Amino acid sequence: MKIKSSWILKNVRADFRGIGERLGIDPVAVKVMANRGFTEEEDMRRLINMTLEDMHAPWLLSDMDKGVRIMADKIGQGRRIRVVSDFDNDGVTSCFILMKGLSLAGADVSYDIPDRVLDGYGLCVRIVEEAHKDGVDTLITCDNGIAQNEAISRAKELGMTVIVTDHHEPQKLPEADAIIDPKYYPENTNYPFEGICGACVAYKYISALYSFMGLDILPVRDELLGFAALGTVVDIMPLTDENRPLVREGLRMLKSTPNIGMQALLQALGLSGKDITPYHCSFIIGPSVNTQGRLHSAKNAEELFLMTDPDMAAVRAERIAADNSSRIELTDGRAQEEYEALSEMYPEGDESGLPRIIVRVVDTHEGLVGLVASKLKEMLSRPVIVFTPSAGDPDILKGSGRSVDGYDMFSEISRISDMLTSFGGHKMAVGLSIRRERLEEFTRLLNENEAISDDALVKKYYIDASMPFSYVTENVINDLSRLEPYGVGFRKPVFARGALPVKKVRVFGAKRNVCEITVIDEGRRHCIKAFNPDGILSDIKKWFGPDECDKIINGTAERVMLDIAYEPKINEFRGSRGIEFWLQAYRRSGGNDT
Repeated sequence: MKIKSSWILKNVRADFRGIGERLGIDPVAVKVMANRGFTEEEDMRRLINMTLEDMHAPWLLSDMDKGVRIMADKIGQGRRIRVVSDFDNDGVTSCFILMKGLSLAGADVSYDIPDRVLDGYGLCVRIVEEAHKDGVDTLITCDNGIAQNEAISRAKELGMTVIVTDHHEPQKLPEADAIIDPKYYPENTNYPFEGICGACVAYKYISALYSFMGLDILPVRDELLGFAALGTVVDIMPLTDENRPLVREGLRMLKSTPNIGMQALLQALGLSGKDITPYHCSFIIGPSVNTQGRLHSAKNAEELFLMTDPDMAAVRAERIAADNSSRIELTDGRAQEEYEALSEMYPEGDESGLPRIIVRVVDTHEGLVGLVASKLKEMLSRPVIVFTPSAGDPDILKGSGRSVDGYDMFSEISRISDMLTSFGGHKMAVGLSIRRERLEEFTRLLNENEAISDDALVKKYYIDASMPFSYVTENVINDLSRLEPYGVGFRKPVFARGALPVKKVRVFGAKRNVCEITVIDEGRRHCIKAFNPDGILSDIKKWFGPDECDKIINGTAERVMLDIAYEPKINEFRGSRGIEFWLQAYRRSGGNDT
């Protein structure tokens, strides 16, 4: 299937060499900062040198003073306190931060997490009433609560105290005793940065509580920061402003965390002793935690992080890692099946009418529809909604949607939301349910009334510079690493070279799923590593013919010319270090095929 793509070479102008000399950093790293909007030298200097001291004071958050005073009084009175989180990674990490922080402050504290299928998102009436039966006096939410009006009203009816810590958009405010949310601005408050996650809010709450109670947070600070950093990355918060030092320092601390459960999980995932990066958080650790909330119960992950027995933690961590492997296989399989089905229906992609908004019904677990939708969105570069039959009623389809930049999925679906049995979300992701007999009409109306530009459906590759492979040294890569963390809002650097003669593609690996592409650049041979060798060879065969494809496997290709976008890395193996280049994108030189 043909998906349109575009390579965009950033062309910001500045005195890269002069600024680099004054900052003590390679001009390429200066260009990377300029490409991300940091055009003033002092802004670049601050970005490089940000520390935890640059994080905003927790007292600037709405109701922080009130929420801390209430909690300190409750701890002093020996009241029972219950933390209630969401069932995703941000919920689990923020729950751990509150549980650990409150317990060390002397609180009589327990926790509860809703079941994705039975309870739905956030604090619910069932959880409130169970807490009341257990003698709980005070509920404190994390990563939820700002929209849980019904449940909080029930808690107040029962005479309970409720503190909300959240980071989602407020609408009709709940009747809580304190609402701590960077997006909530009561009188005389103005938090300077809205882009923090639930785990970061929880960390700031514990920091403020310890300050108010005269407790030393340093003995537990590093452990809590590691969980706050994990929550920030996995919840796709922008790596700008105070999130930069939080994630940079927090991931360093995560590597050597004292948390028994996290140590066990890192070991089970093959990450023990390694530098933890946003990639590891987004694609290995975070999904492992999220899988429990999707397929079983998020309490499995929460219990792991609260464990103190290394042997028990190892058993639990191995089980969580195995569950995640099964989830990956299942999700990837379902997404690939749908992609292949669409490829058969629309072999030429855009040119023969592939819908601009994809709606599919897939037989899978309710907790996986969002992951399948996300995977398909990446494969197709267009908004995708995936439904599956409800476990309780097969006539009800439960779904999840993922959008692309330029299409406000929440707003567009809101216009026809009367067709749905439930609906919620934001512009990039939604959750919804519909009766099966209304799906065809829903799909038709969504596509007939779509307000999505052609540009939004183009897969974009942003290139920082056309940089020869020979320019890359360990010093260049080390200077680029000084700009970490990379992620949402501060994308990792990608460089490119055009019209490269390709001489050979060598396939290797136990599963034959990795290859090494040999190219000629400035008269020298360089090797670029890549995944998906079958796809690369298939494109070479299509673009240059079967003979050239055969020759390229033997290392004798003569006519293959590709544009290559790459990421440079330092590889350490058995005590030796070397530079590697990893393929990010490729296309036929002189064409627009990707």
